[in-house]
Amino acid sequence: MAASIRFITLVLVLACLTGCDSERVSVAKAAVRDQMRDPGAVEFRNVRDTGEVICGEVNAKNGFGAYVGFRPFYATGAYPSRPKVVREDDDRAYANWLALCR
Repeated sequence: MAASIRFITLVLVLACLTGCDSERVSVAKAAVRDQMRDPGAVEFRNVRDTGEVICGEVNAKNGFGAYVGFRPFYATGAYPSRPKVVREDDDRAYANWLALCR
């Protein structure tokens, strides 16, 4: 009986570690989605919270309904509700992302 309880606890912990975002990450993702044309179709990858900044990549659809490819984003502050999605022509923002996230 005790072994099955430990197994269930382990499964729940592992499931949360792979699928649960911190509140800061959830706030940042929601704010990124709010900036997109089709918030329901937004994809994220490589999202991490360093404690000072939330970094990751986001893929979204353009006006024609096609995905544009993953673009870097970052959010700073204690409550990261104003993330910066780096546009491909914004060299300064990309340099900031590299400095903060790499």
